[in-house]
Amino acid sequence: MDTFNQMIKDLKLNFIRGQHLKPQKVGNCTWANTKAAFAVLCHYFFGHKNGRELYKEFTEYTRKRCLYDYCQKSNSPDKTFLEELLKKIEKKIKTKEGLKISKTVLVEFMRKTGLG
Repeated sequence: MDTFNQMIKDLKLNFIRGQHLKPQKVGNCTWANTKAAFAVLCHYFFGHKNGRELYKEFTEYTRKRCLYDYCQKSNSPDKTFLEELLKKIEKKIKTKEGLKISKTVLVEFMRKTGLG
C-alpha cells in the first residue's frame, strides 16, 4: 500500500470520487479492475444517474457476449457449470430483466448440445 500511495504522490493525482462496487467473488482481478474503472469513468463523465445506466448496459452486454462466446467456442461444454449458471440466472431473473435473453441463449445451447 505504501508503494501505491507513493505512486499517487509521484503522479500528482487528485481524488475525484469513490465508487462502491460489490466485492469480487472469484479470482478475476483483471476484469474486476477494468469494470470498476469503467464504472468510475461513467459516473464522472455522465453523472450518477446516466453513468449508472450506461454502466448497467455495459455489464449486461458483456455478460451476454461472454455467454454467447462460450456457447460458440466451447469444444467440451461443462454441464455442471452450465447448470449452476442457469440456477443463478433463474434466481436473479425477477430483478434483472436483461437475464431473460441470457437464459434463452443458455437453455437453447444446452438443448442443442444434449446437456439440458
